Amino acid sequence: MTEIGGTTPPPGAALDSAVLRYAAFTDHGGGNPAGVVLDAADLDEAARLAVAARVGYSETAFVEAAGGRGQYRIRYFSPKSEVAFCGPTPRSRLRS
Repeated sequence: MTEIGGTTPPPGAALDSAVLRYAAFTDHGGGNPAGVVLDAADLDEAARLAVAARVGYSETAFVEAAGGRGQYRIRYFSPKSEVAFCGPTPRSRLRS
């Protein structure tokens, strides 16, 4: 897994995935930060938790294809656990 700023990938991470970092609710810096992984299909739950912990934001969204064309599943992880829903990340992933 590569990350903007670059770090070593956690075990089980897909090498071609990237962590995008966005600040929601602002166009000028600041705002609420969120991580977004656009191709998370190959990441298991342990890898997603490791990525979220490394990103260090309150939430990171993991996007994977689901069902038919143009359909996606999004799972959200804090650095400690999966969360059902979170604040700024949905808006951030829309910008991805």
